Amino acid sequence: MKVIAAHMGIEYEMSKIFKSLSKNPKNFGKNYFKLLEMLKEHNNLYADISALLTPVRAKVLRDLSQREEIHEKILFGTDFPVPFSVIFNSYDIPFKKRWQISKIKNPHDRYISAILEYFDKDSPIFTNYKKLLA
Repeated sequence: MKVIAAHMGIEYEMSKIFKSLSKNPKNFGKNYFKLLEMLKEHNNLYADISALLTPVRAKVLRDLSQREEIHEKILFGTDFPVPFSVIFNSYDIPFKKRWQISKIKNPHDRYISAILEYFDKDSPIFTNYKKLLA
């Protein structure tokens, strides 16, 4: 059986919203780091990046993009039709680039443009679905 951990296990508490928006890895939450370890240990476990463009979850994108050893276990996904803001977000993308992305009319194209700021177009995150839907 294949298992997919949704949203990379990122948790947050509304009472700690400023801490939840922090890009400091110590504030990413225990579940995120536990999931990273579990992805290495379990062949049947995958995780998706849907909803990672929301303000509370976007903080991990740079960290996740640099952990290439688990990219074989990450699945590209969107949270469409849930809207996301490119301008007002916790990404580390420069404002000028966020502004350019925000002008893209098609929400799918806008989503992928933001994700491509973190993952190369040839990243396995875009083809790993084939492992599950063979």
